[in-house]
Amino acid sequence: MLLEEQWYDLDMPESVDFPSGYSEKLATFQILLLLRCFRVDRVYRAISNYITLILGESYITPPVISLGALSCDIVNYSPRTKIGAFISPLQVFSQSLDNILEQSTPHMPVVFILSPGSDPTSDLMKLAELSLSGSGRFKYLSLGQGQERIALTLLETAIARGQWLMLQNCHLLVTFLRTLEKELDEMAKPHPDFRLWLTTDPTPTFPIGILQRSLKVVTEPPNGLKLNLHSTYFKLRSQSLDNCVHPAFRSLVYVLAFFHAVVQVSET
Repeated sequence: MLLEEQWYDLDMPESVDFPSGYSEKLATFQILLLLRCFRVDRVYRAISNYITLILGESYITPPVISLGALSCDIVNYSPRTKIGAFISPLQVFSQSLDNILEQSTPHMPVVFILSPGSDPTSDLMKLAELSLSGSGRFKYLSLGQGQERIALTLLETAIARGQWLMLQNCHLLVTFLRTLEKELDEMAKPHPDFRLWLTTDPTPTFPIGILQRSLKVVTEPPNGLKLNLHSTYFKLRSQSLDNCVHPAFRSLVYVLAFFHAVVQVSET
């Protein structure tokens, strides 16, 4: 049994028994409270371990939102459905933009609530190339002062012609969103291919009317080495790995993905 001082100086005290026999005397949650008193720097990791123990690892693993999923032998990992309450209001959970598209309708915009470092634009452009016949049917505009008239013109055209319209940085022009909400309310018979995609930083001023009618997706960059590797492979498609038959290709992809994950983790 470790003495209190020895336990306190450990790098990961949450991974060993609490001294003085408290691990046997107290419930797991009570051990968290003691850890909070003595080693507040390890509470986050301890809570993650607690959630994994009680609910399962899927509850601490953020979903990867991408163009498609891939199960790779290189990392010996098969993605599972892991989205909890990230997509609403239909409570239909998916791991790819393909499935999000299936759940959306011309009357139901998709709102991406972004966290730093996340941007779905490139994946949406790739999805548009695969899903829409004909070029130039994916339009996007970064909102800002003076962009209201342009945005309304693009919206009217997209509704009539069945285009996809992505309005970025909606939090920068919240006043326009009131007008956008009115336009959506008055939209009678949109083209069946029409889709509206909105991106915004978290903001309390986002119109509740748009949120209530939208499919909401919360995105966040992966945290940790394992999740970064998962994110990289999740965004690859099978054809990308099959196009090169060189026996070292997959190993090189893994090494590059691992290096990228290490760099991403070190930056955070």
